[in-house]
Amino acid sequence: MSGFAEKTAEKSAVLILIAAASLAERYSAFLLPKTPGSVGLRFLEYIAARRASFTAQGDFIRFALSDVNFPDANSWAEINEYLKRSPDPRVRLLRVAAEVVWANYKDRAESAGG
Repeated sequence: MSGFAEKTAEKSAVLILIAAASLAERYSAFLLPKTPGSVGLRFLEYIAARRASFTAQGDFIRFALSDVNFPDANSWAEINEYLKRSPDPRVRLLRVAAEVVWANYKDRAESAGG
């Protein structure tokens, strides 16, 4: 490998490690196995455990997990207000998908006794 390619690969590896450490720090509380409705399960924990499929709901999950300012909401109203305030019209379009994900979260929490 040339010197340039080696340095580029090294820098890429360092950036990947920094990104992984940052994500691990942000989501470390989510790494404990919990089920919806168990003590302490929060909305962000629920979506972090969901598979972000190629659907509108998956788009919302990816958006919420990538947005460092996304609230760890206790109600649909909090999420709805946050999305409505976004200046990006694409984010506002996620409101319908977000409501479906929230409803699934609440249904699972209620069926688990939470």
